[in-house]
Amino acid sequence: MTTVNQIIINNILRLRKEQGLSQKGLADILGITQQTVYHYESGRRQVPTWCLDVLCRHFGLAPSYFMQQSEDTGQLFEQMPLRLQEALFSAASLPPEEQEKITDYIGFIASRYGDRDRNRKDKD
Repeated sequence: MTTVNQIIINNILRLRKEQGLSQKGLADILGITQQTVYHYESGRRQVPTWCLDVLCRHFGLAPSYFMQQSEDTGQLFEQMPLRLQEALFSAASLPPEEQEKITDYIGFIASRYGDRDRNRKDKD
């Protein structure tokens, strides 16, 4: 399973390459060392949310850019309330086992609402 942090890392790497930036160039924008960027991109460290905030402001991007696995995923993310988007960004800094718990919980809640919708259709 792909973690939220892996999705964010892939999108940071894609953005860096699209912009023709080296790790050092990205580090300069973020005010960190090239080595720290390397650790983010290699998955050795979690990407903090403040980095995403800086990148959004610098490149004029919506936060959903970093959550996209595909264009459809990004559009779906943009439809979520801002508070939920921020919570998901915060989850990226959690260890993978904690991310898994959050994913399971969201799936559980979503299934309850899915069951409720199916029950309504059955009554109609």
